[in-house]
Amino acid sequence: MYFHLYEIRGRHQLETAVKAMKIAMQRHRVDSEVQLANPRFFHDKSYFVGIAFDTLEKADKAKKILSAIPGYSDNFFHYCSIPSREVGEFLSGELVDSLVHRILQVEPDQTEDPYNLAEPVISTHSFNCEQSSFLHDRLYWYLSAAGHGRWSYVIRAAETLGLATSKTQARRAFRNLLLLGHAALSPDGARWSMLPQTLLQRADRPDRGFLAGQFLPALEKNFSESALLKKSHQQEGQGPMRITLDWTYACDNHEELTHTGGRISNGYEAIVSALPILTDWQRNLKTVAIEPFEAWSASRWDPSTESFKHVGSVSAANFREWGSGFYRLTNNGPVPIERYVFGDNATATLYTGDWYGLRWLAATMDKSENYDVAWHPEHDSEHIGTLVVPYSRRWPLLYERALVLAKGKLPARDSNSSRLLYGGIPLNTAKALAAKVGANLKCIEDSNNA
Repeated sequence: MYFHLYEIRGRHQLETAVKAMKIAMQRHRVDSEVQLANPRFFHDKSYFVGIAFDTLEKADKAKKILSAIPGYSDNFFHYCSIPSREVGEFLSGELVDSLVHRILQVEPDQTEDPYNLAEPVISTHSFNCEQSSFLHDRLYWYLSAAGHGRWSYVIRAAETLGLATSKTQARRAFRNLLLLGHAALSPDGARWSMLPQTLLQRADRPDRGFLAGQFLPALEKNFSESALLKKSHQQEGQGPMRITLDWTYACDNHEELTHTGGRISNGYEAIVSALPILTDWQRNLKTVAIEPFEAWSASRWDPSTESFKHVGSVSAANFREWGSGFYRLTNNGPVPIERYVFGDNATATLYTGDWYGLRWLAATMDKSENYDVAWHPEHDSEHIGTLVVPYSRRWPLLYERALVLAKGKLPARDSNSSRLLYGGIPLNTAKALAAKVGANLKCIEDSNNA
């Protein structure tokens, strides 16, 4: 099933607008497949009406019909189209209320740090792989339909659509969308947007490509009819399903992609070569000010215990004493606010960004430790293999994303979740990325020793 949420602006418009909607549907013979949810009035501005369809074609047709109703095209606002399993799931007034209040109109939570995208080693989900994939797909479909929005929408959407029961789970789900090349976060972390749909050539199998960016149902339908489209689960179902296509067929029929605004790219090596070295990446991080200092306390990351330890109240003198490192800052006001920063003692600057990136910066400053990663060839290739990265030394998101985009798959974990396994990585790519992040690469012929 497919669900549309429409806004009818103005109380006086409701009765005539709903009547016009029903008449339009009947004239185009889609009335038997349409059900209207109870209209919901919100903040004396708008009513929200939910409509369910049994096929995508009818949903798309209805959108065109409603937008062409004389006198009402400026008063209808279409929000999203979400595939669901049952009509009743999305036609309950309670869920329409929830979508409206928790996603569309909620003000940003000023206590949220959008860059706190860290995840637990062991997934907190209790879903099986198929169910988890469906929930991640549903978030992906919703965000694709919405296109862009405030950071708070992501958390509310993940909770409302049944994917997350906490902000940590919502952040984890969104970080995976970033890794898969589906979404992007603004430099200040306040807004997100979906990226244009792109067919990327796989580094390990040049005869296949995978889709990244905004989900376009019509494109999937067109290619699926050619029997050359395949879907596969992400590791542990912790992301939307990967969609792959026959590369030659897709290139020969590129109009199926380009006419919907998509594009084709075989430039994986260009993606890798364009990445900055770590010091240049650090200089481009967003800086933050936390004055007045006395309102904040600090905890410093201790790599030996993999946890933060309280070090005291924030002051310029204390920061000089503590030295450069990865800090969690907490505002001591009536509403606690947490910020994760990398404090650079040499420049007296605080940087914010990806949680793992800040941790990696702090780790690389400790010259007494080696940061080894291992690459071993896959059984049928000398040049394509698996890159093994210790979980405690997970790379910054920008560089990890390059690993994931080699084949469109999130990393697997070893049996005790201490290492991340990135498959389909060319040896030259492994060498280039390790050099950029300052890691030591070891090539291991026997995968059992990795």
